[in-house]
Amino acid sequence: MRLGTITDPILEEAVRAQPSDEFDTHDVIFWISRNHPRPYAQDLYLALQDEGDPFVNLHTAIGRRLACRASLVRQQRTKRTSPNVRGETTACEVWRRVARVGASGGLSPRLSRVRDLLISTARQRSVVHYRPVADILGIVTERLDHCAELAQALDDISTFEHQRGRPLLSVVVVHKAEGQHEAAMQPGGGFFKMAKRNGVQPPDMDDEAFFIGELKRAHDYWAAHGE
Repeated sequence: MRLGTITDPILEEAVRAQPSDEFDTHDVIFWISRNHPRPYAQDLYLALQDEGDPFVNLHTAIGRRLACRASLVRQQRTKRTSPNVRGETTACEVWRRVARVGASGGLSPRLSRVRDLLISTARQRSVVHYRPVADILGIVTERLDHCAELAQALDDISTFEHQRGRPLLSVVVVHKAEGQHEAAMQPGGGFFKMAKRNGVQPPDMDDEAFFIGELKRAHDYWAAHGE
């Protein structure tokens, strides 16, 4: 099959979003399915027109299209095993990004704009609530504490920062329950799960203590550094 709605700009965005210069096809597929679900679903529907497994058809087409983007990636002529969309561990191609991206260039344009807001907030040694972040992302739901898209965006930004040796930037994004004291403001539970998954927060460390320390670390870092 040939890709229909998964365009070259989407593929380029997926490659630029990878946290390291070397990655595999599954990494690109997961990013596209999560950040551009509609084009992914539309091309998956097109894949039904060919014989065989539609997922294999689509993912093979993505790999072939990547192989045509010599200015973007280099095929490493090797394979590695990693989980696919079904959760099975299978072999796939390994790619290397041709040119390294800048400090924020590995994020999508929307996430880069959120990152800019969070950096500005950290430089002011302040915090920001979830709504301004949601507005940048175009999220209109009122239940931001249950918004998976918002949580994933903040997870992606902090993971991106951690992989580059910087503090977890989404620590500056907090929520405040009605009637709570100002000191009770802190990120949602997803932040602490992400911090533990990335090995930044020790499993036995109290969330509030970790938040206070990580917030200071982010404030101190961005007060002293540029991009």
